[in-house]
Amino acid sequence: PEARPRADLNLVFVVVDTLRADHLGCYGYGRGTSPHVDRLAGESALFERAQSHSPWTMPSVASMFTALEPRDHGIVDWKQPLDTRLLTLAEHLKARGWRTEGYVSHGVLSRMYQFDQGFDVYDSSVVEGRLPRDITTAREVTDLALRALPRLAAAPQRFFLWVHYFDPHDAYLAHAEHPFGPEALDRYDSEVAWTDRQIGRLLEGLRQQGLEQRTLVALVADHGEGFGAHRHLYHTVTLFDELLHVPLVLRVPGLPAQRVAEPVALVDLA
Repeated sequence: PEARPRADLNLVFVVVDTLRADHLGCYGYGRGTSPHVDRLAGESALFERAQSHSPWTMPSVASMFTALEPRDHGIVDWKQPLDTRLLTLAEHLKARGWRTEGYVSHGVLSRMYQFDQGFDVYDSSVVEGRLPRDITTAREVTDLALRALPRLAAAPQRFFLWVHYFDPHDAYLAHAEHPFGPEALDRYDSEVAWTDRQIGRLLEGLRQQGLEQRTLVALVADHGEGFGAHRHLYHTVTLFDELLHVPLVLRVPGLPAQRVAEPVALVDLA
């Protein structure tokens, strides 16, 4: 018989800022940066050609949450918040009785920019009063999500949990647990490996709460990073593959693992 997913799944949505697909082992990288994401990918549908709609965070995340391209949701500069007239994924699920909680680590995703629409709990405390590029927050945002899991597991309704990781964004901070070297690309890989470790903690938390077979896990990046390709080191200003080709992994209980070669776009996620 054809495998079918359960119809009563929860949703955990993991977004990693500035994560290039080609710096993950499941996309062919050989440096050992992502054992936990690789394990997740081995149980999932991995999309080999997923594309972001923007090379920077705000419009990309807005497209994920509204199923609209930037020209339609209107975020084209840093001063434009997410329009409250738009229906977001969180609002859609909340209207159908889901519990919705979000834990984010970037100031441009804070309540000030109205990305909290539809969330029962929305927490950006890990970066309040601090610049996210100057600190590491992956462990702290994971701690917040892990503290939420028992409550979400005990609730009678399904839940939508959004966890946003910032650490691979510049400035790249080296982590002693992952010593790849002193150069920018080395420190970036150290950030990726550190974030992978925290994602592993989150996935283990799902298992410990008995949620693993009751939860769809989606993992994606908002955009990549330049590292000198096409004469740009960072992101926001070009539309080449190093910025728009992003990882997309969906673990759906009841469906077999597979690699999907057809191109897809993040605007289709919601």
